[in-house]
Amino acid sequence: YSPYLNDYISPGANTLKYSFVFNDFREASWQVRLRVRIESSDLKLETRPEFRPPPMIVTPGVLVSLSGSDFAEYFDFKNLTILGSSSNILLQNGRFPEGNYTFCVEVLDYPSGIVLSNISCANAWIRLNDPPRVISPLCGTYVDPTLPLNIPFQWQLFNSISPNATLGTEYRLVIYELTDPYANPF
Repeated sequence: YSPYLNDYISPGANTLKYSFVFNDFREASWQVRLRVRIESSDLKLETRPEFRPPPMIVTPGVLVSLSGSDFAEYFDFKNLTILGSSSNILLQNGRFPEGNYTFCVEVLDYPSGIVLSNISCANAWIRLNDPPRVISPLCGTYVDPTLPLNIPFQWQLFNSISPNATLGTEYRLVIYELTDPYANPF
């Protein structure tokens, strides 16, 4: 998964998702907030106890699904307690140090802070993917423009140590036409 915090909380992001159902049918609705914790061997982030975002109002039996920008306030540095030897890296550039992380979420009663849910946790291997290396066509190879435009592009991944190396990975291939015959293509 991405080491950049913004990749988890930007609008439309769905890497970090959390769903829950309020099951107390004796209540018409309830005001809740979340407590979020992210931990690795040398970094811990947790929602500050005094942080009060606008309350989420939940009704019995209705699924609440959160992702992306729904977590933005919870991951604002001023709303987090950040501890650990790697905290400066995160604070300076918004990037988690690479490694294994545990993401946990709990639902709390809004005014009192009493925990209303079981803790829900998931593990993620966070690593900045190396770019793939093109293996075909070879660098410096002439590609005949008169042939049909069926040029096979192949690349080799270099993140084989990550358990998530090929899951959800996307690449953008950009091809440029050189119109100046004297331009150095390299």
